[in-house]
Amino acid sequence: PKATPTVTPTPTPTVTPTPAKLAPDQAVRDYYSMINDRQFQNAWQDLTPRFQSDQAKGYGSFTDWWRTVDKVLVSRVRVVNAEKNFAIVDIELTYQQGKKTSSESLRINLVWNASSEKWQINETNRQ
Repeated sequence: PKATPTVTPTPTPTVTPTPAKLAPDQAVRDYYSMINDRQFQNAWQDLTPRFQSDQAKGYGSFTDWWRTVDKVLVSRVRVVNAEKNFAIVDIELTYQQGKKTSSESLRINLVWNASSEKWQINETNRQ
């Protein structure tokens, strides 16, 4: 009797799914949620080194400022431009500081950090 050749199926390569990239507007909302939750260290990680030194003026100044804010309310977020590694988001914020509230509109420039796989705030400008 002739032996029937056995066919070994070729194993299908397992594809590790790439985590879905967070939308830039959601990244901005998450940043302010961390601020409200007093997760300053985590929020700090969402800033580029350039922003940390030039606009935040270091971690001490960053936390000193946010400790004066009881709550920050995000009322409107609009993606102006989103590319692979760069995004521009317009946002309207209201800061609650004790009995005082103040509003501001910001244009936020974000850059994609490939190593941490998240958006980071690179620059903010008042509108």
